[in-house]
Amino acid sequence: MLIKKITYRALYLCAVLLALTAIVAEFSPKIEVFALAKLTLSALFIAILVLAARLRNSITQSGERRRRTVRATFWAIFAFYLFYLIWLLFFDGSYNRIASDTGFSTYITLKTNFVPFVTIRRYLSNISSDTYASSALFNLVGNLAAFMPLGFFCPLLIKILRNTWVFIPLLLVGIAGIEGLQLLLRVGSCDIDDLILNSLGALFIYFLMKLPIAQRFSKRLDS
Repeated sequence: MLIKKITYRALYLCAVLLALTAIVAEFSPKIEVFALAKLTLSALFIAILVLAARLRNSITQSGERRRRTVRATFWAIFAFYLFYLIWLLFFDGSYNRIASDTGFSTYITLKTNFVPFVTIRRYLSNISSDTYASSALFNLVGNLAAFMPLGFFCPLLIKILRNTWVFIPLLLVGIAGIEGLQLLLRVGSCDIDDLILNSLGALFIYFLMKLPIAQRFSKRLDS
C-alpha cells in the first residue's frame, strides 16, 4: 500500500509538471510547439492522470472518495483542454491567431463570413482538389473536433447541462461569443460556418452521452 501511495503521488507530480511544461512552452516565444507535440503532451498528461487516479482508488475504501477522485480527474483533464482551446482560438501563432494590423473594414472584407455554408461548401469542394485537399480536410475536421470535448465534459460534470434545452442555447451563445470576440480582436477569422461546425461536433458527442451506457456512468459519478 505504501508503494502505491508513493507511486500515485509521484504520478500526480509528473502530471502537474507536464501541464506546466505545456503551458510554459506555449507562452515562450523561443519555443514552437507543433500540433503533434501538443497531442502527445495531452495524451501523456491524460494517461498519467488516469493511472494515478486508478492507483489511488485501488487503495481507497470509501466509495465517495473514489467518486471524488474520478470527478477531480475529469475536471483536471477538462481544464487542460480548455487551456489549449483558448490558446488555439486566440493566441496560437501557428494557426494565425495573431491580432491583425489591418483596418477593421479590411478585416471584415477578408476574414469574415456571415452567409451559412459558404465556407463548408468551399471545404468540400477543395477536398477533391490536389492542391488544397489536405488543408480543406484539416479545417473541416478540426472545426468539428475542436468543441467535441465540451459535449462530453459538460453533461458529465455539470448536472444542469444534461438538460438539452439548457446546453444547446448556452453552447450556441458561447461559440457565437467566441466568434464575436475574434472579430473584435481581429484574431483569426469570424465565420458563421465555424459556429455551425463547432456546434455540430459538440452536439454529436453530447447526444452520444445520452446513450444508456453513458447515462449509467454519469449517475455512478453522481451517486
